[in-house]
Amino acid sequence: MNKRTYTSQRCKASKAGVTKTTPSWFFDRLHATLTRALLLYYAIRGDKCTLIHRLALVTTMAYTLFPYDLLADTSPMPGLLDDALLLTAAAISLLGCIDARIKIIAGLKAHQLLLKARSLV
Repeated sequence: MNKRTYTSQRCKASKAGVTKTTPSWFFDRLHATLTRALLLYYAIRGDKCTLIHRLALVTTMAYTLFPYDLLADTSPMPGLLDDALLLTAAAISLLGCIDARIKIIAGLKAHQLLLKARSLV
């Protein structure tokens, strides 16, 4: 069932004037983004990630943050494009470090963090 279709419960809630403070699609997108970030974090800390993977990621991040690089960031399109391509290549190299255990841990941790955030809202 599509999330955007109206169910009888949603219709009753909207008629009663009950509204949520934050839409559910926001938490869905936040959960997906947080899970991806935690995947990279746990992949770097995992056993399958070698020193070469870590060095590649650190040097790529340093290259991206350093203002003077191969293509200057003052020219908007090519300067940011080379940084984005290098960060993408580093993230793709880390995909080999992600296994099923890391996916489960990252998903559970993201879920726990969002439950805390929802309780604060």
